[in-house]
Amino acid sequence: IFQNNPVIIGKGILIGKIISIEKHSAIVRLINDNTSRVGAMVLNGDKSIGLVEGGYGLSVHMNFIPQNEKIDIDDIIVTSGLEEHVSRGLIIGTVEAIEKEAYQPFQRAIITPTVRFNDIITVSIITGTP
Repeated sequence: IFQNNPVIIGKGILIGKIISIEKHSAIVRLINDNTSRVGAMVLNGDKSIGLVEGGYGLSVHMNFIPQNEKIDIDDIIVTSGLEEHVSRGLIIGTVEAIEKEAYQPFQRAIITPTVRFNDIITVSIITGTP
């Protein structure tokens, strides 16, 4: 395994990425961690691309979505495939709310992760390059 390999549950639900590797263990940074960054896209007509970031374990949001692209509540957010080691199409969550400010180049989506982090028992690591 390598640093930045995606960590998933089920059939492709992203929960985080490997940040450190030891001889018999690895440390995972969850997507809701305040230092987590994941290239993502909205499954909408525009295939809007942005950056999913965690919010101190309390929230997950997607930044840098172009203001002119239409996103809706309940749109699905997946990985964009623009990062090394992270395949396109891993499920991150759904849009819960949209924050737009006039005269700003980007909008922001608040995301509800697909996973309940307290219920995770078994994970898988995707190895190799996409």
